[in-house]
Amino acid sequence: MMCEQAEDFLSAYLDDMLEPDLRADVSAHLDTCTECRTELADYRRFDQVLAAAPRRAPSDELHTRIFESPEYARLLRRLERAEHGRAPLPLFVPRMRKAPAAQQVRSTTRHHSPPIWRSGAWRVAAVLALVIGSALLIKQGLLHSGTTGQEAPRTIAGPDGSAPLAAGPRAVYLHDGTLWSVLGSGAGLAQRLTPASVRVDGWAVSPDGRLVAYVDASSGRIHVIRSDHQSDQSIGSAGGLAMRANPAWSPDGTHIAYVARAAGGQTTLRLMNADGSNDVAVGSLAERTSTPVWSDDSLRLAYTQTSAGTQGVWSYSLDTKRSQQLAVQADGADAQAVVAELAWLPDPQQPGVTWSAHDRAQTTGIFSATLTGSGAPVRLTASGASYTAAEYTSAHGSAWLAASASTLSVIPATTSGSATSITTVGAVRQVAVSPDGSTAAYVTENDTLFIWSPGNASYQALSQVTGAPVWSPDSTYVAVQANGSILSVAIGQGPAARVVHLAQSAGATQLQWSPDGREVAIADSAGVTLASADGALAWLVDAHAAESPIAWTISG
Repeated sequence: MMCEQAEDFLSAYLDDMLEPDLRADVSAHLDTCTECRTELADYRRFDQVLAAAPRRAPSDELHTRIFESPEYARLLRRLERAEHGRAPLPLFVPRMRKAPAAQQVRSTTRHHSPPIWRSGAWRVAAVLALVIGSALLIKQGLLHSGTTGQEAPRTIAGPDGSAPLAAGPRAVYLHDGTLWSVLGSGAGLAQRLTPASVRVDGWAVSPDGRLVAYVDASSGRIHVIRSDHQSDQSIGSAGGLAMRANPAWSPDGTHIAYVARAAGGQTTLRLMNADGSNDVAVGSLAERTSTPVWSDDSLRLAYTQTSAGTQGVWSYSLDTKRSQQLAVQADGADAQAVVAELAWLPDPQQPGVTWSAHDRAQTTGIFSATLTGSGAPVRLTASGASYTAAEYTSAHGSAWLAASASTLSVIPATTSGSATSITTVGAVRQVAVSPDGSTAAYVTENDTLFIWSPGNASYQALSQVTGAPVWSPDSTYVAVQANGSILSVAIGQGPAARVVHLAQSAGATQLQWSPDGREVAIADSAGVTLASADGALAWLVDAHAAESPIAWTISG
């Protein structure tokens, strides 16, 4: 596709109005053409300016003048005749006027048509412009919040469910009790995903990204809606009000586990099929129950329950229909410690869990327990040791990356391995392991980002870093905020080969890569922004901050 062709489709591309094949062609052209991406960014900026402009309703007088005018009545009659297959009436009847004498003489040899655009015609044109312009404004889904006393404008795929949202990866987040969805690849502003009449508490995206389960705050029931805004169904809960904790999908998408509040304020863990059937309690009553963690084979749940102020670790088997307590306390040496991260060990033949415990922002220990074992869980870290940061990876046999003072240690999640450590330049405050488990990104107390992989020396990538580094799905890039900008760092064997500026951001609260790694969703005090991974585009999709972690869905 050439630029001349692509330019004709940019507006429709931005409005999600192209056929899938044509949209794919335009998107492929935008991937390689800086000029067209710049023009698309201009279109988007104009949309944002228009969306931010104050809305004013026309007066009753203007409404009457337009829709009760003879020209508008004539337009309706013309459309009605066209619908019934009859020849349409002319939009207006031109008024003939007498020509000067000299012109009457000339008319014997050549006829002159009267002027076309009379007052009636431009009034009809004004009506058409008003109708078409209004439709375009509605289609664009002008910024959905910030209005008072009036319902926000509906988009073409709005709360009435009249049409599905456009296909492709979509970023989803919560704002003001509503889930909003925005298409990646620079396709416009955020659109409402859940009904305006429902206030959403907890929510979660299915493993395949095509469904969203959410909790109706008023009824406590769980709904499931397709990621393209279709087929919203209420499926649970039969056993009490669902908590604000997020529902948890099984990896195979067949079950949903959730926390419900029973009579007296106590909580319990419940499990149901993804269609809402067989909704049963699987845990005992407790003061607090955490959102459960599924095993990779979708056969077990791990969760915590707090009773009498002490938090214990539990598991539940879908095969045996039985719960099992794995640890009476998150940390046997600290009754005040709670679980910070809980995960299943990767070997399904010897099922077990591992977790980190923390107390007052310090990790007090890392533990593991098997379902077939007996006795107390195994402490994987030295007694009395504390850590400033810790993260688990199931790759390469499973291990923890834990930072203590000026040391970064790889701690196997089983007792069969031995820990390895490196010395860091200063204490580590943030650590993130790549999805493939091969590389670690960590930030020291002096706000410096380092990249390290076992067997290689760590290297400094950036300075003035705030927040935590976030890995791309393919483990080749790290997104991070540094000095008021969101940057992407290319990972290689040695100093960072490439740093790309993605967007400006003051105080980003979260970063989230799209599943295909082509966009990064950014949430900060200014709102929600999407940025292309190559740094070519960054566009504000909502001028209001997200109130929950951003998740990505796959629509269509």
